[in-house]
Amino acid sequence: MIRRRDISWIVPLLILVILASGSDVASQAAGQATAVPTAEVGTPVTAPTFGPGSFNLDPTSGLTDLSSYQAVLKVDFQGKPNVWTETLTLLAIEKPSTRALTATFKGNAPAAAYVVPWSATMNGLYYWQDSDGACVESAMQPNTDPAASPLVQEPAAFLPGVIGAEEAGAKTVNGVTAKGYKFDERALGLAGNATGTGEVWVAETGGYIVEYSLTLKGGADYFGEGGDGTLTWTYDVTKVGQPAAITLLKDCPSGLVDAPVMKDAQNLQQLPGATVYITPSTVAQVADFYQKQLPATGWKLNGKPGIGAKAGFLTFKQGTLQLTVLIQAGDKGTVVKIVLASVQ
Repeated sequence: MIRRRDISWIVPLLILVILASGSDVASQAAGQATAVPTAEVGTPVTAPTFGPGSFNLDPTSGLTDLSSYQAVLKVDFQGKPNVWTETLTLLAIEKPSTRALTATFKGNAPAAAYVVPWSATMNGLYYWQDSDGACVESAMQPNTDPAASPLVQEPAAFLPGVIGAEEAGAKTVNGVTAKGYKFDERALGLAGNATGTGEVWVAETGGYIVEYSLTLKGGADYFGEGGDGTLTWTYDVTKVGQPAAITLLKDCPSGLVDAPVMKDAQNLQQLPGATVYITPSTVAQVADFYQKQLPATGWKLNGKPGIGAKAGFLTFKQGTLQLTVLIQAGDKGTVVKIVLASVQ
């Protein structure tokens, strides 16, 4: 079971495992990337060197600004002491914030120890598939640390960063106009430990990675004692801004309703699949509020609202989800019930 407090160290640890399959390479790479220690007087000091180009790459840059996208990362190792492959596929939707990650592993893939086969965040809940194949959920807690990793991990976070890549022109990649950059082991801080060739294409609008490929070859200096082979990364971002819907596993319970409530809401109750409260506002005022607010969060009005003096209803859809707002005038105020359901 993966808990929120574990996530902060999983990503950096997994990156080191994928890159090195051991601690030796991690210490060597760190030595190249950190400041040079003070030397004795008269001793030449050599600064760490990276690629000869001017482009530096932050792999996760620009993704949070996209309304929706699909990202696929495949990491493959061919060599000693074992052969393995891991594939991470993420579907992300920003409004409302919804993410689902599917992970598949072959051989002794290092990420299998830290990444569950399926996980998702939707409707205020974090879902994941446990070792028995069942869907487990827990309520999401507010995240006040901007540096914390997301509950559903971002495949781009597992890509090696680049310092000093060289320009390689422009072209259309995955349907997006992108600028290209090429690099080798120097841009990864691995000169002398491994040899590599890489290429990355970055969207002209948005600055996010559209396509990334890297091949590294090394022996014991890179993979550790007994290690020798070729490690490759391939990463693509597609379906940018396209309508998308995430389907939970069949046994996943309904989540919390991710819908706004009126400022004058009283006796608020938020339950799995339903939100209920009382408001002094009229039926018409409640209906007007939701017709204006829900479309701004990605919901589309489905059918004609039924609004009367004492009661009313509105139905909204988003992908395979349906949100129904039921409004009923009562002696103590207007009762509002928002119900979330899955539909075919």
